[in-house]
Amino acid sequence: MVIKMKIGVTCRILIEDGTRKEFVNEAYMELLDKYDMVPIVLSSTTSSLEELLEMCDGVLLPGGDDIDAKYYHQENHPTNVLVDPKIDVLDYKVIDYCLKHNIPILGICRGFQILNVYFGGTLVQHIEDNSHKKNYDDSLVLEETSSLKGILDNEFIINSFHHQCIDKLGKGLKIEGKSKGVIELITHKDYPLIATQYHIEQLNDINSERTMKYFISLIMEKDSK
Repeated sequence: MVIKMKIGVTCRILIEDGTRKEFVNEAYMELLDKYDMVPIVLSSTTSSLEELLEMCDGVLLPGGDDIDAKYYHQENHPTNVLVDPKIDVLDYKVIDYCLKHNIPILGICRGFQILNVYFGGTLVQHIEDNSHKKNYDDSLVLEETSSLKGILDNEFIINSFHHQCIDKLGKGLKIEGKSKGVIELITHKDYPLIATQYHIEQLNDINSERTMKYFISLIMEKDSK
């Protein structure tokens, strides 16, 4: 019997007609299923978060609405769409636990941004020219110093669905790739994580596959120690 990797996924919140709904977008579930991973939904309301995280081999921080700018000591831009405060707290708690226990993290879009903020970075709260708001054919170029050379292509097509981006880079984070001058791919010098500003769960291409396999390799490396 093959033991499948268990991946914690932080939920997001939708408030509709006064009713709070916690959810995970289907695309993230399908991504994990594609790699034979078992999702464990991490809720903002559970009192057993640590017990759930103890079961996880890795964690996925998915996309979502904007992070409250108070986390990087700024006022919110008028264009910001803030999530329920519990989601910011949930993501922080999950990152805290993962770093303490060396659990690999995959961040996508908002997950990418909150990792940067967590490590002391800041965000450009609104890209004024909307050049990254909705594109399906942006070109990402790996940095000359990228540790992912030989794993990912030096240049490849990505998608863009974001109006915010990294401004000041968080402590210990490493820029792996950019598109149109914007940081789109990061890792960390000390912790097992990889994060993309773009949406690999919506891309069915070789570099998204390689990114997932890199995430899997971080988990396998941890388990072998």
